[in-house]
Amino acid sequence: WVPAGFFDFLRGRSGWPLTERGRQALQSANLTDSTQNECIPVGAPMLMHYPTANRIEVAKDAVRIHVDWMDVERVVWLDGRKPPAGSPPTLHGHSTGRWDDKALVIETTHFAAHREGNALGLPSSPRKRLTERLSLTADGRQINYEFVLEDPEYLAAPLRQSVLWDFRPELKPSGTKCDVEAASRFLRQE
Repeated sequence: WVPAGFFDFLRGRSGWPLTERGRQALQSANLTDSTQNECIPVGAPMLMHYPTANRIEVAKDAVRIHVDWMDVERVVWLDGRKPPAGSPPTLHGHSTGRWDDKALVIETTHFAAHREGNALGLPSSPRKRLTERLSLTADGRQINYEFVLEDPEYLAAPLRQSVLWDFRPELKPSGTKCDVEAASRFLRQE
């Protein structure tokens, strides 16, 4: 599955319902200081917009979404489990899912603060909450990926968007691991 609309997602940030803190963060962002230069991926929902070959595995107790960008795997627990007691928040949070007819609805919380957790140049806070819905189009050739992003530290109101993922079975995930030396090379002046 290959998401479309990555650049629309990025361009749209300036029109998002930002708090004053969110506006300041976006205005002062230095995109050459991306965490991706350190092989630390961005958070969802931006991660889910990267135009890479992604794989989805459905099992009885979990759905695994393999994003071919910095070797990210998101696990969506279908049994309602909570994060383990005392576990620290993480970049991708803790996701639980349920089936609503044929759509997968994902609720994610337990996020760690991250300087690009909501989008490039827009941090996220531990108060971030993400609700996603993945459903096949009628012809089965696309997934409609919809999300509602809430983060009262940076967003003045919930952000709602959707994007289509194309079914592209001829594309295979690269499996390429991120290399810090290569990822940060363009920042050095040699």
